[in-house]
Order: sequence, then structure tokens, then C-alpha cells
Amino acid sequence: MNWKRLWMTIKRDLIHSQKQYLFVLGLMVLVMTMALIDNYSPFMDAGTGIGAMSGALLACAFMFTAQLSQIFDHKKSAVPYMMVPASNLEKYISKIVTLVAIPFAFVFIMNAIVSTGHETLFARQIGVEKNAENMERFHPGEIECSSLITHQSYTYKNDSVAVTFHGRFHDVEIRKFPSQWIQVGISSSTFGDIMFIIGIIGTIVFLMLLIKNQYAGAYAGIAGCALMTIGVILPIEKIFYNTMSISATENYILIASTAEGLIGIFLLWRSYKLFCNKNIE
Repeated sequence: MNWKRLWMTIKRDLIHSQKQYLFVLGLMVLVMTMALIDNYSPFMDAGTGIGAMSGALLACAFMFTAQLSQIFDHKKSAVPYMMVPASNLEKYISKIVTLVAIPFAFVFIMNAIVSTGHETLFARQIGVEKNAENMERFHPGEIECSSLITHQSYTYKNDSVAVTFHGRFHDVEIRKFPSQWIQVGISSSTFGDIMFIIGIIGTIVFLMLLIKNQYAGAYAGIAGCALMTIGVILPIEKIFYNTMSISATENYILIASTAEGLIGIFLLWRSYKLFCNKNIE
């Protein structure tokens, strides 16, 4: 692989995506504006606007990835790309960088700008009965977990449940209400989250190159990711209530996310083979 030629191919693909990148950068500025309003305005339900805009930014990342299926959708678009003076591996890496890696990096950069909290993909709050045994077992005053998308967390505080929005400048307590339940925080790990994202990317890229119709490929990729996410989320509470253990539940999330990541790595390798075959065709 020629690194100089790879860099030139990446620059070429970036130039072809200028309008999309400008749109995403504008959306990032809008998200940061919403964060400022959420932090300083007493009239907004903090986190609602941020959650919506962060979700839109994540949707843009998926839209970027969906463009992979357009490369070989029509002969007119495929021929010029096949004639680019680069190897199949260099062209494949360039597309993965410009249409997958950079858009998803925008999402995580925006999250770092907007919030100071350590949020994870699979942060869940599970309610258990407030009794002496559970109070001793879970130490609710010390437990907190936050969602990556909404930047909100639920904590047990002074016999009540406090909902907090974690912002760049300060944390805002949105509402506090009495509860007969203890909120137990279940969080995924950074490694598990990265592996799960790799699994999602591998699934999307593979299906979009496997299915020739770009719209069918995009919908299949999104559906596949939704099924993966549901497959991790649904058993969490069942495992928790069967074990009544935070560590056992978080270990399940780590194992499931790692498995998804390994599948994603395999699918990325298979998608490269498909990419080469399409170039030959």
C-alpha cells in the first residue's frame, strides 16, 4: 500500500463530500448552541434539545455511511471511481475513513464538547424496592450512570430520585421526586462501546455492499443495527433481576458488545472482498 497515494485518494473523497461535511459542521454548532441554552435558560427542560440534536448528528453519521452503496449503484458512477489511480485496498480504506470513521468521530467529539460526564451507550437505570437489604447491597447514593445521547442521569438522593443534566459548564438538576424505589445504575464500558460501534459499522458496510440496490442496502443496514441494539438491551433487566448483581449485568453487556465487535471486524473483511469483486466486475 502506497501511503502517499492513499492520502491523495482520501483528499479526493473528502472534496467530493464537502457539502455533507459543511452540513454536519453546521449541525455541530447548533448542538453546542442548544447546550449553552440548556445550561443557562431556566425555561427549558434541559437535555431535551440536546438529546434531539445529538440524535440528528448520529443520524447524519449513518447517512454518510449509506453513501457506500452508491459507489456501484450505477455504471456511470462506478467507472470513474474504478479508474482512480489507487489499489482496491487504498480506495476501500479511503471510503471507510471519509464515509464512516470521520462522521462517527464528529459524534464523539461533539459529545466531549457538550458534556463533562462519562456517558456510555448502554446506561440504564433499573428500579428496585427500597428496603434495608437493597440499600446495603446497592449503596444508591454512590451509583450514577449517564446516557451518551441525552447526557442525563438518574440518582438516588435524599430519599428521592434526582434527574441531572451534565453540561460543559455546570450540572443542572432538572427535577427531583419522592420514590419508593432505588435507582440502580447499569453502565457499559468504553471498550465495550467501541466494540459495539465496530459491530454496527461492519454490519452496515457489509449489507450496503452486498445488496446492490442502495435504498434496500441502507434500510437493511439500519434494520440490522436496530436488531443488534435490541439484542443487547432487552436481556439487561432480566439478567439483573435473576442475579441482582451490577457486575454480572455489566459483564453481560461487555461480552455481548465484544462479540458484536468481532462479528463487525469479520464483516469489514468480507465487505473488502465484496468491494474488490465489484471493482473487477
